[in-house]
Amino acid sequence: MAGIMKLGTSGHSWLLTGVAGDALTKGLASLIGGAVLVAFVAASGGLILQAAWWRPLAVAASVASIVLIVAMWDGLPTSPAIAALAFDAVVLVALVIARWPSEDMIGTWPQRVPERRLTVDDSCRRRATKRISMHPPQASTSAIRRCGHWPDR
Repeated sequence: MAGIMKLGTSGHSWLLTGVAGDALTKGLASLIGGAVLVAFVAASGGLILQAAWWRPLAVAASVASIVLIVAMWDGLPTSPAIAALAFDAVVLVALVIARWPSEDMIGTWPQRVPERRLTVDDSCRRRATKRISMHPPQASTSAIRRCGHWPDR
C-alpha cells in the first residue's frame, strides 16, 4: 500500500490491532494522521488570515494528534512520538490555559455585521429616495402619499 503512513517498524496499535488487524489499523492511522496534518495547516492559514476559527481548529487538531499517538504508541518510533506529544502539549497550554496569543495581539478581521432586516417603512423610504433622485417633481408627491413622510437622504 503506497499511500500508507510509515509507522516505524511494526505499525502496531495496542488499542486497535487486536480488533481491526494490522492493515486496517495502518490505513486508519494514515487517514487520521492526514486529517490532523490538514487541520494544523488550515489552522495556520486561519491564524495568518486572522480568522476567528483558527483557535478551535488548532485545539481539535492537537487533541486528535494526542489520541492518535497514544493509540499507536507501540508502532511509533519513540523520539518523534515524544516530540509530537510535546508540540501538542505546547499548543494546548498556549491556546487553552494561557489563552495566548490574545485577539488584541494578533487581531481578527472585522466581523461581518449582519445586515439589518428592512421594515416596510425602510423599504418604502429607500424606494422613494431612489425615485426622487431619478424624477424629482413627480416622485416626491407619490413618495409622501405612500410613506406618509419625506424620505431620508
